[in-house]
Amino acid sequence: MLANPRIDCCAMFLGLAALAPFAAAQPVFTTLFAGGSATPLVPGADGAFYGIGGGQIFPECPGGCGGIFSLTPPSTGGGPWTGTTIYAFTSIQDGIGAAGDTLIKGPNGVLYGTTGFGGTGCKGTGCGTVFSLTPPDVPHGAWSKATFAFNGYTNLPDSLALSNGILYGTSRDGGTSSACYLGCGDFFSVTTPSAGQPAWSTHVLYSFTGGADSHPLSVVPGGNGEFFGTANGIGCPADCGYVFSMTQDAPGSPWKETVLYAATDTDAANNFLSIVVGNGVIYGTSTYGGANGEGSVFSLTPPSSPGGSWTATTLYSFAGVPDAAQPNPGLIIGPSGALYGTSNMGGPSCQLSSEGCGTIFSLAPPASPAGAWTEKILYAFTDGNDGAWPTTGLVLGTNGVLYGSNTVGPERIEGGFVFSLKP
Repeated sequence: MLANPRIDCCAMFLGLAALAPFAAAQPVFTTLFAGGSATPLVPGADGAFYGIGGGQIFPECPGGCGGIFSLTPPSTGGGPWTGTTIYAFTSIQDGIGAAGDTLIKGPNGVLYGTTGFGGTGCKGTGCGTVFSLTPPDVPHGAWSKATFAFNGYTNLPDSLALSNGILYGTSRDGGTSSACYLGCGDFFSVTTPSAGQPAWSTHVLYSFTGGADSHPLSVVPGGNGEFFGTANGIGCPADCGYVFSMTQDAPGSPWKETVLYAATDTDAANNFLSIVVGNGVIYGTSTYGGANGEGSVFSLTPPSSPGGSWTATTLYSFAGVPDAAQPNPGLIIGPSGALYGTSNMGGPSCQLSSEGCGTIFSLAPPASPAGAWTEKILYAFTDGNDGAWPTTGLVLGTNGVLYGSNTVGPERIEGGFVFSLKP
C-alpha cells in the first residue's frame, strides 16, 4: 500500500516519559539517468523500464528520428543505472519517435507503440505508424521490429491500448469525414502479424464526424469490451474537451460513441489529455481551466441506473506558484486510491521561470463521502541537478516507488532526467 508521505506518528514512551512525535518522513527524490522519455516509462522485467527518446531531428536519420531505450537498475545498491538503445528509427519511412507517441507492453515482453509521424503511407513525413518490438531470444541480441504504416484514413495516431490480443487506438486526424481539413480523427484497431496471418490488419471502427465530435486524444480499456477516451472537438465550447465511450451492442456490430461529459466555456476545462479508470470511476486532468485557470483533476462517476448521466466532479483546482500548474496527462492510481501525477509548471519560482519548473503531486481521497480530496506537492523541480518541466505522467514501481522523467537538465540542456520518488 502506498503510504501518505506525511504520516503522523507518536513515539513510544516508558514510565512517565512525555509523548513526543517522530519527525514526519519526507519523500526521497533521486535522479537515475541523464536523458528523459517522450512517453511515460513502461515497466519491464527485473526493475527495468522502457521509453521513447529523441525524435524530430531527422536529416534522414541515422539516429535523428529517435528510438526506444531500456533503463536497467544497478546490480548493487547505489550503482549507476544503465541506458541502452534497443532500437533506433532508421528513416522517416521507418517512423519518427517523438513526444505524443505511445509505448505499452504486451505479453512475453513485446513492446507496442505508435509514432505520430513517419511511415510509407503518406507524402512528406508520413501519417504515422504502429510498431512492435520483440525481445531477443539470446542475451544482448537484437530486438525484432515489425511496422504498420497508416495511409491517411488514420493520420497522427497518438494513443494505443491492448485488449484481448488486439491493439486499439485513436488518431487526431484521418477517418472518413470531410468536415475537417485532414479528417476529424478515428478510433481504430490493429491486429499484429501471426503465424497464420503474416500481414498486419487494421480497421477504422469509428470516424469522428466534425464539430463537437472531433480530434480524439486518448483511449483506455474500460472493461467488458468498452473503451473510454478524450477528445478536443472544434470551436469552443466544443474544443474545451470531452470524454466519450466506445461500445458495441454485440461482437461484430458497429461501434458507437457516447459523450459522457463535455466541458463548457464556463468550465474552461479544455485539453482533457488522458484518463485512467479505477473501480468504474474515470479520473483525468485538464491542462488549463479549473477554478484558477491553472488546470484541474476531475472524476466522472457512472450513473446509478441504466440510461442515467455520468456525474462530473472537480476534485482539485491547481492554483499556480507555489502550487502545481498545468498538470500533465498520465494520472496513476495507487493501491490506497490516491492519485499521483506531474505538472509541467508550478512549484516555487525557479531560475528558468517565475511560474515554476514543475512538480510531482498526490491527491488523497477524503475520509468521508462528503469530504474534500487533499493535494500535496511531493516534489518541486528546481532546474538544478534535478531537471525541470516534466511533460509525461508517472509509473508505479515496486515498493510504492514512483518513476518518471522531465525534459530539461541543468543549464537548459535538453533531455532532462529519468527520476524516482519514494513518497
